[in-house]
Amino acid sequence: MEIIWHGHSCFELVEQDYHIVIDPYEPNSVGPSFPVLQLEADELLISHDHRDHNYAKAVTLRSGRKSPFTISTMETYHDVMKGRLRGMNTVHIIETNGLRIVHLGDIGLAPTPDQLEQIKGCDVLMIPVGGIFTIEPTSAFYLTEKIMPRVAIPMHFKVEGHSNWRLRDAEDYIGIFNEQPILPVKEYDGNTLTITTDTEPHVAVLKMPAK
Repeated sequence: MEIIWHGHSCFELVEQDYHIVIDPYEPNSVGPSFPVLQLEADELLISHDHRDHNYAKAVTLRSGRKSPFTISTMETYHDVMKGRLRGMNTVHIIETNGLRIVHLGDIGLAPTPDQLEQIKGCDVLMIPVGGIFTIEPTSAFYLTEKIMPRVAIPMHFKVEGHSNWRLRDAEDYIGIFNEQPILPVKEYDGNTLTITTDTEPHVAVLKMPAK
């Protein structure tokens, strides 16, 4: 299966020419460094109703294709006040051909023990690491440790030119793995990752897509 990172928390999953887009962002909602999204897909998933995650107009949906994916959801909180600050957040659990992919959206409070059991040992974990509006980098590391995915992909962090300079750098999360090497870190030359049942465990640091 192919995973394409379009920037911020927006990913595209491709299996058997069936495309799923997750959390597309509105132009200017995440800063000038990010490309304007113009995507085509068979399915669209949105974790919550904020403009840096819910811009459905960025995705042209086609119809008639049979999905090779099975999708389930898990309701979590966007903030430590159990949604009183920013509302709810939907975690998407996507499965296909023996692979289980978890997109945490803008999770702001750690999952419950029962929820953790649903996502432990997943093949791919897309996890926000920029803090402020989600879990902080250290919390993201310990959540990764509890889930222990085969591949962890950091998302929702500060990049040069980001519209919200308060977000933490991805390095604040990635750097912890140098001190506590529960997973090796691998930097990619592009924004695409191919995942199979034989992919070696690692933290996948994808390159910012071209504007």
